[in-house]
Amino acid sequence: RSGSLSADGHEFAFSLLKPGAIVGLVAALDGLGSVNNATAHGETEVLAIPREAFLEVFDREPALYRHVIDMLCYRMRKAYCTLDELALVPLRQRLARQICTLVLAEHAGKGPDGEVSLDLTQNDLATLLGATRPIVNRAIKELVDEGLITAGYRKLVVRDFQALYSRCVQQKLFAL
Repeated sequence: RSGSLSADGHEFAFSLLKPGAIVGLVAALDGLGSVNNATAHGETEVLAIPREAFLEVFDREPALYRHVIDMLCYRMRKAYCTLDELALVPLRQRLARQICTLVLAEHAGKGPDGEVSLDLTQNDLATLLGATRPIVNRAIKELVDEGLITAGYRKLVVRDFQALYSRCVQQKLFAL
């Protein structure tokens, strides 16, 4: 996952990274160091590219800058939406959006027809939502009571994706 850690140990994750994710793009471009942390869970293979070599590729292939610009714009939009939601949207709606985002990431951007299982903990969700686990637990119980999801040990099952999706605030921003 990619995120930040406060001095007192509170973590906020921006996203869960998938294989092939690019980490440290801003640092590679401006040379000022990383703006966040990346934490691996499980066996991980990392390819580190020195900044000079990274920039040489763009000097040889300037058209690649367009892809980087598109990626940075997407990440900026996602960051602004996250800030808006943290300030303005109730946790229950943010939780619904986060669960839907994770489901869509695992299903190539398409809403599933049946039940979908997500392997993650309440602490993982709390980290992604910028909330505490007990507060997220209460919001999960509300979604369980509505029949939208079921929750188990290290697992959430989305029972009715379309109904859960309808609870989301930012329905246009679902990719991780």
